[in-house]
Amino acid sequence: MMETIELNNGRPEPFSHVLCGDLAASFPGKVFAVLVTNQYFAPAIRHNEHHKAMIETWFQQGELNGQGMFEQLITYIARPQKSVLNRIKAFKNKHFRGKRVVGMQVRRQMRSRDKSGAGTSA
Repeated sequence: MMETIELNNGRPEPFSHVLCGDLAASFPGKVFAVLVTNQYFAPAIRHNEHHKAMIETWFQQGELNGQGMFEQLITYIARPQKSVLNRIKAFKNKHFRGKRVVGMQVRRQMRSRDKSGAGTSA
């Protein structure tokens, strides 16, 4: 069985289960808990005493090799085709070589869409 848990500002109730509780006790009989969220919770769940040891073992080897948790996740989840990687490498060489580059993400909430789609609070 699977439980889908939506985590968002409009419905904060599940956060305590995910971040502080034991998921097996919070959702008994469920084999998988799928977390659907637009919130940045992975570092916090990593420090949850109920799951910390297991999660540490998942990422430990990569971190010893200099790959952080999110670098490992993204390279596992998103594997671009070789042609895309080649285009990225060419862009990087042309525009970034010898320069200091800073990345930034900016979000804008569209309240009417978020209420019905993303679940962000009003």
